[in-house]
Amino acid sequence: MLKFTRIAFAAALMAGGTGLVTSPASAKKEEKPAAGAPALKIGEAVRKVYAPAQASLAAKDAVSGETNVAAVEAVAKTDDELYVAQQLRLSLEVLKLQSGGTNASEAPLAKPLDALIANPSTPKTDMARYLYLRGSLAFNARQYPVALDLFSRAKAAGSTEGELSLMIVKAKMETGDTAGGLAELDNTIKAETAAGRTAPEDYYRYAIAKASASKTPDSRAVAVSWMQRYLKAYPTAKNWRDVLITFGFDANAAKLSKAQLVDLFRLMRAAKSLDQAGYQEYAQTALDNLGLPAEAKTVIMEGRANGKLPATAGAQILTDAATASRNDTPPAVLEKRAQTATDGQAASQTGDSYLATGNYTKAAELYRLALQKGLGKSTARNAVGPDDVNTHLGIALALSGDKAGARTAFAAVSTAPSSQIAQFWTIWLDGAPTA
Repeated sequence: MLKFTRIAFAAALMAGGTGLVTSPASAKKEEKPAAGAPALKIGEAVRKVYAPAQASLAAKDAVSGETNVAAVEAVAKTDDELYVAQQLRLSLEVLKLQSGGTNASEAPLAKPLDALIANPSTPKTDMARYLYLRGSLAFNARQYPVALDLFSRAKAAGSTEGELSLMIVKAKMETGDTAGGLAELDNTIKAETAAGRTAPEDYYRYAIAKASASKTPDSRAVAVSWMQRYLKAYPTAKNWRDVLITFGFDANAAKLSKAQLVDLFRLMRAAKSLDQAGYQEYAQTALDNLGLPAEAKTVIMEGRANGKLPATAGAQILTDAATASRNDTPPAVLEKRAQTATDGQAASQTGDSYLATGNYTKAAELYRLALQKGLGKSTARNAVGPDDVNTHLGIALALSGDKAGARTAFAAVSTAPSSQIAQFWTIWLDGAPTA
């Protein structure tokens, strides 16, 4: 994404021009070498040896070019004359790079570029390009602090190179300034948006990886923020699966409760991003950890029906779910108990039962009752707080099609990681995923 290749480097140099427009051998003593450039004063000694050097480069003859360019360098004295010699040397090194095959080194380009950058006779119109190209050399050599300084100077000099912002991003990252790199990447994405373009997916994936690896106190929150931005920009089923697995299930994920993991599985199901392993783990967790056999059965049957699960997959889960269902108290009975309970814990549990059966209207009714009654003192079995209930209320409303009500419920969830799960659900509401 951010590597400046040897071939691209040579091409960029040649595209910008590395020789004088007019030969000093025939130019007047104060003729400008290019539009907008300062007048050059070239002595006769340089003029005499310039033409052979220019002819060698035009003929792409690096052997004679070395001799003839060295002759110009030997007699160049003033800044203007040194500028001429430095341009010739740069042109020669580019020629060697282009003709040297895959083993050619770009390192010899550094000396003439440094000389041109330091030379007061170098036109300001060329300085930004030289700074950028010299920064690219340093970057490729993994001299990241040097590269960052050069790229920053190129930006200040008005560089319009398309990759400059990304090179600054990567250089900052490599010097350990993750926050600065992410801020630069944020600016790059905003610039793309302002120009009517969508930034590539790689930008978001890069940001997520770097934020996750930074190990700063806020790294988790920053990474999650980039995950959410990624899904807003690219809400595909595959990306939903990748992001939610990264958020909730990989080694760097925050420790989530079984109920929170099932809420992620529910979102993956809504986003059509469950795979075979996801269907089975979802069903097993809903059955074994949350006591929701109806949901476990529905998930297995759906996976079989859409081809994500083999026809015989989940047989034991279905058997266990059937047994659990026979032993469960019906939701209607639980609802009556919830109505007379002193707090909302029973109503929340009953809402979960209705949610598991797909009765989203009843589920929302019971969750609202739970919030109205208040949740009282939680027990080890029913450690349910307002964030949990509002999350489930939002899910019930979202799956019933009440987007406005769902957004309000999700917005009421205030503490991470529940608030982050609610934000993921809100993103799904705002843009249905595509295949």
